[in-house]
Amino acid sequence: MFSVAATSDAPVSYQWLDNEGHAISWGTNSVLVLTNVSVSQAGTYQAVVSNAGGSTASSRALLTVNPRPLNDDFANRILLSGNAVTTTGSNVFATAENGEPNPAGWPSPQSVWWTWTAPTNGLAFVDVTNFVGNQVLAIYTGDTLAQLAAVTSASWF
Repeated sequence: MFSVAATSDAPVSYQWLDNEGHAISWGTNSVLVLTNVSVSQAGTYQAVVSNAGGSTASSRALLTVNPRPLNDDFANRILLSGNAVTTTGSNVFATAENGEPNPAGWPSPQSVWWTWTAPTNGLAFVDVTNFVGNQVLAIYTGDTLAQLAAVTSASWF
């Protein structure tokens, strides 16, 4: 959300300009609300305030859009295969998905998802390295977010 304030004895009008300097057709109020933004919308925005005496442009405001991890949503989980698997990833800029379980009792998780079928017998070892802050690892069974059943979870600093 961006907002601009103007005072005048005469009525004023507003026109917001997007990151390419084009007028936003619905951006005609003192407040501009952007929803479901994408990386392509990142950049500078500004308002042009006008009245009968002329117009002036606001300072430019910067919108930074951080891309979510590709496997942020359960439906976009990354498939791992084989018995010895190595993968990398990060949950930086991950979001909590509607209906996502709260592993290890942590509210509002910011999860990333992988799917892997374990061998029919033996032990499975999972090693998480190079983490910062609190980490939660949870293992589930199920093919959809709504069907997930917890197998185990752990949390550590």
